[in-house]
Amino acid sequence: MEVEQEKDDLQLMLDMALEHSDMLLDSLHQQNRDLILQLEQTTSSIALEGERQPGENPPSVEQFKLVTEALPVGLMIARLADGQIVYGNPAICQLLRVSPEQLEKQKITDFCYDSVDCDQLVATMLNRQTFNGPFRWSQPDGQVFDATVSLQPMIFRAEPVLLSVVQTAQ
Repeated sequence: MEVEQEKDDLQLMLDMALEHSDMLLDSLHQQNRDLILQLEQTTSSIALEGERQPGENPPSVEQFKLVTEALPVGLMIARLADGQIVYGNPAICQLLRVSPEQLEKQKITDFCYDSVDCDQLVATMLNRQTFNGPFRWSQPDGQVFDATVSLQPMIFRAEPVLLSVVQTAQ
């Protein structure tokens, strides 16, 4: 009887943990969608930016940097043509354990863990489609981490790019 009670208690705790993780996952997906919309709006304003003085950053570029650098999730932008990373926020640099300078010397496929993930990434880029789901990333030291990734083709600085939002499970 005591074992049966413990089993019931454990089942109840498991059910509560699963319900909580489902709610957390739904919340993270909603935050991810909200962030993508905010980034699309910010990058659209960058594309529409008019004339400026040589060497002067337009206000929208500064706003973009403020928004992306404050994000608690990793974000990187890679050219669709060749996968070259053109921007990464501090969170993605921390996740991948690289400096911003190192990151911008890499292609996005350099951080794929295996051929399955790399094939998914390349197909998304070639077909200019979106992808939302689990993904395994590899750091330069060989460490691997799992994350939920959102891949979204878009235009950034008048160039077709892939916006990647990377969120690890908390």
